[in-house]
Order: sequence, then C-alpha cells, then structure tokens
Amino acid sequence: MDSMVRTPVRHGRRLGAMKTQLHCPCGEHIRGTDEDDLVEKTQAHLASEHPGMTYDREQILFIAH
Repeated sequence: MDSMVRTPVRHGRRLGAMKTQLHCPCGEHIRGTDEDDLVEKTQAHLASEHPGMTYDREQILFIAH
C-alpha cells in the first residue's frame, strides 16, 4: 500500500492550488502575490480600464490561473 498522500489533479494542475495570475482580454497580464492580491488588482484594473465591468472574487478566480 502506498503511504504517500496524493493531491488530485485536474487539467494539469493541483486542485486547490493558489491562482495568482490572470490575462485580461485587453492584453493586460495581472499578477498577485496571493489570491486576495490578485482579486484586488484585477478589480482595480477593471475599474480603471473597463468602467462598468464588475467581477466578483469567484468570477475572477474562475478565469485566473
């Protein structure tokens, strides 16, 4: 019996892995130090470059990698 704990993988990445990067369709590449920072920076980018577009945390992390 293998005693190693394995992390499930989906589409080549570990489930639960922290997402810290996002590529906006406008070409902007946004990086955060952690998910909270990425969400904050993405929302700031949206406010300044795409007024009227709003995404919540879940939506941002869904498209992040």
